[in-house]
Amino acid sequence: MLARFSSRSQEVVQGPLVAAQPLLADSVLVNADALRGSVVVVQRGRCTFAAKAARAQAAGAAAVVVLNTCDTWPYVMTDSQGEAEASALTIPVAMVSEQDGDKLLQVVQRHAAVRCHLSTSSSSRECVICQEPYTVGTQVVKLPCAHMFHEGCVTNWLSRHSSTCPTCRGDVSVHMEQGQPVAPQWTDWFG
Repeated sequence: MLARFSSRSQEVVQGPLVAAQPLLADSVLVNADALRGSVVVVQRGRCTFAAKAARAQAAGAAAVVVLNTCDTWPYVMTDSQGEAEASALTIPVAMVSEQDGDKLLQVVQRHAAVRCHLSTSSSSRECVICQEPYTVGTQVVKLPCAHMFHEGCVTNWLSRHSSTCPTCRGDVSVHMEQGQPVAPQWTDWFG
């Protein structure tokens, strides 16, 4: 899941996958030489997402992958303090789920030379809930915030998480207050 403040100037970023030291990237990165041109793995916690990314970019990183440390998924990273703009952040920043992050960290720690292929293209062809691509003829639901999901995925999500969009966490019920339809719009987007 790309951060809201993430750069999408490149559709694909490739490079060695290297863990930041410290992994939380909450202070100066002591392995800066190894991070140059790399996709840097950092762990969520202790400082903002943008601060982690700014430290990685200052070390010459090509992109950042944040390992989520809680079971909230999908989780959209934001920059509430304006640090991305202040640090002229230009590299892509993405997050992986806690489960995938645990596996990714094990791979990085066990293998010296891991190459990464990070796609920063829009996820409009993939459901962010199940992370499966939409196929031709797939029935999708478009919420009032314009984010789309597989019908079963979003129905299950909304029943468990009240009225928040899985992508932007926007309150779908706000649209009702503004006189807009609150019901999801079912569409044959890819048919």
